[in-house]
Amino acid sequence: MKIKGKYLDTSTGADSKKNLLIGEKSLNKFEITTDNPEVSTVKIRETISSISSANISKSSKDTKIKLKADKYYKVLVKIPKDPGDDKTTITVTYDGKFKKEIPVTLTGVQKKLPPEEAKQVMKDLYGSIIKTYQDLGVEYNWTKMNNPPDFDILRPELLKYATPNLTDGTLKTIADDMYCQCDFIVTPGVDFDIRFDIHENSANKLVASSIQFEDLLTYNGETIYFTAIKKNGKWRLDSWDSVSPADENMNVTWKEYEKYSHNTAKLINEVMDGGRKVYIISDSSGIGIQGVYADSTEIVLDVPNEWLPPEYQQSSVSGLNGDWLIQEGKTGELSISNETGQSFDFTIHVEGGGHVGDIEGTSTIDGSTAVFQDEVGCTINFSFDGEEVSIAESYECTYWHGMAINFDGMYKKE
Repeated sequence: MKIKGKYLDTSTGADSKKNLLIGEKSLNKFEITTDNPEVSTVKIRETISSISSANISKSSKDTKIKLKADKYYKVLVKIPKDPGDDKTTITVTYDGKFKKEIPVTLTGVQKKLPPEEAKQVMKDLYGSIIKTYQDLGVEYNWTKMNNPPDFDILRPELLKYATPNLTDGTLKTIADDMYCQCDFIVTPGVDFDIRFDIHENSANKLVASSIQFEDLLTYNGETIYFTAIKKNGKWRLDSWDSVSPADENMNVTWKEYEKYSHNTAKLINEVMDGGRKVYIISDSSGIGIQGVYADSTEIVLDVPNEWLPPEYQQSSVSGLNGDWLIQEGKTGELSISNETGQSFDFTIHVEGGGHVGDIEGTSTIDGSTAVFQDEVGCTINFSFDGEEVSIAESYECTYWHGMAINFDGMYKKE
C-alpha cells in the first residue's frame, strides 16, 4: 500500500482536519507518534479505498484482510528517528494485530546537505569573500595607510556571498585591516579539508566548525564556527565566531596536524604534561624539534630533554673532547674524542707498581653520565661534574688490567 500525502504537525497548532491526501477524500484518521524531534507528533488521513484493498501481514502469517469503509480502526504509525529525506518508510499497526510497512513521501521535512556538499558550500562562500577583498584591492590599489578601501564599492560584491548581517558587521569592521601591510591577518586561518564538523544542517541553515592552528606569527589556536543561510535559493555566509581553547578543547589529532604541516612534520614522541597531550615533532630535516599541545596547538619551542626519545636527547654535558689525568694513587689518562651529545669515543691507560691497564670503546651519554659495556661484560660508568670525570668499573674489567690495578678514579681535564 503506497501513500503519497502530507504530515500535519499538531505541535504547531495546524488544522488537523485538513485533507492530507491531495485529490483524495479522507475517510479514516490515523494518529502518528514518533520520537523523532524533527517530525514531532503528527496526524495523517488516508483514503479508505487505499486501506480496503491492502494486503496486510498478520503476525508472521500472510493473511489478506479487508477493512470496512464504515469502521474506524485504532492505528499506530511509527516513523524512523531520522528520515533524512522526504522519502521514508513508516510502520503501520492496525488494532495492535496487523502490521504494514508503507513507503511515504513527507512534506515539510527539511533535506540535509550531504557532508561533502555542505563542506563545499562553506569553502566556496568563505573563499569567495577573501577573493573579493583581494581582487578589488588589486583593482583599486587599496592600502590601509595611503589609499583606504571604499566600502561602498566592496559592499555589493561582498553581498553576493555574505548576508547583510555579516557584510555590514564583521566584513565592514575588518575592511581597512584587510589592506594593512603588516604581519597580522584578521580573517580565520582555517582549512575545511583538515576538519569540518557539522553542527546544524537543514534546508536553509548550515552551521559548521573548523580549527585554526597556532603559528607563532599571525594565528592563535582557535575553533571557528561558521553559519550559512539559504534564502531565495542562494547560500550566503551569515557569521563566523572564534572560540578559544580555554572554552573549547581543540582535540587535534596527529593526522590533522600532519595534514596541516603538508606531511613535512614527523611525530617522534607523544607525552602528557599535566593531563594535556603533547605531540613532539621533528621537521623534515630531523634538526628542528618542537612540541604542540593537542588541546590548543600551543607551540613549545624549548622542548624538555625528558620529553624526547633517547636518540634525540641532548647531553647535559659538553666539551668532553680532550685528555683527562687521574688525580690519585696511580698514573692514568682518559682521552675522549668524537663527542656527539649522545656518545663519545674513549681510551683509558693506567699504570702503577709495574702493572698496566688499557681499554678503548664508545660510551653512550645519558644526561650527566655515560656508560660503556663490552663483550666480556666489563662495564665502565662515567660521571661528569664540571671539570672532573669520575670512573667506576665492574669486576669484569680485570680482564683488561689484572687484579693489581684498575681504571677507577677521578680524572681532571689536562
